[in-house]
Amino acid sequence: MTITIVPCRLFATPLPTGGHEVSCYVRFAPEDVNGLDALAWSVADDIGEMIVTGLSRLEASQRGAGRVFIAAVIPPGWATVRLMVAGSDAFVAWPIEHYMQAGAYGLPFAGMALVVGGHRVGEVHRAAWDISSQQFGWDFLPLGNETWSLLAGSPEAGLPASLFAAFGRQVIAPAAGRVVRAVDGQPDHEIVGMYPDREPFLADLASALGNGVILDHGDGVYSALGHLRCGTVRVQVGDTVAAGQVLGEVGNSGFSAGPHLHLHFMDGPDLLSASPLPVQLDFEDDRRAPQAGEIIGE
Repeated sequence: MTITIVPCRLFATPLPTGGHEVSCYVRFAPEDVNGLDALAWSVADDIGEMIVTGLSRLEASQRGAGRVFIAAVIPPGWATVRLMVAGSDAFVAWPIEHYMQAGAYGLPFAGMALVVGGHRVGEVHRAAWDISSQQFGWDFLPLGNETWSLLAGSPEAGLPASLFAAFGRQVIAPAAGRVVRAVDGQPDHEIVGMYPDREPFLADLASALGNGVILDHGDGVYSALGHLRCGTVRVQVGDTVAAGQVLGEVGNSGFSAGPHLHLHFMDGPDLLSASPLPVQLDFEDDRRAPQAGEIIGE
């Protein structure tokens, strides 16, 4: 049996109700689901008692892709649980981890910003396949310093990326660390509201992050900050940075449809092989994962 999961580590993230949500892709070969109309799965405790069960229908599109996305809400009070998936002839199981955050990680910008993308189940980040390390990611749109405005001027002559208040705002390190990747030189897209051609990025998936920086914070925690403005990345591989140190400026590089700052945390330096980590951010005298639609800042 060749059933696997993406990402390869499972973490449950807390909900305001007190429960947790967990999600992943289940990847399979045709012989793994031979004769099955649906993939049966469950979340079970360490003695095999079922807590949540589900059936994911295998439509032609899922069979062709060789994967299906599953998500579940785990009720409050769980301790040791695992995800179990039934193939044609056997069960496969993976542990669902509690994430124990050791370090403090701040906002990667100064001032206020709109959270335009979070990572609750149902949001784009949580369903990321090609770069699954971003499944616990955020997209931030910094706002004007005094008026919290989206634009820095009048849109009468059009709406280029440079008109947004976010464009050119400083990007800062969320915590101290060492630079393990620094990319600059990708041009910023002037057109807002339209993604660039996907084909070049499919050939080089890591380039979708655009100009950006990956930091090693120690203890197996790495942060990725992307879509920085061309020509503004201030650090190089091997540099040591302090929390709050300026790394560059918000831009519109990579696979982006408008100026914003992307941030996610992962358990390794490789965007394509690392698993996402559900790190929470420290801001406004609290530690939590901001949600899409919030305006946050210090």
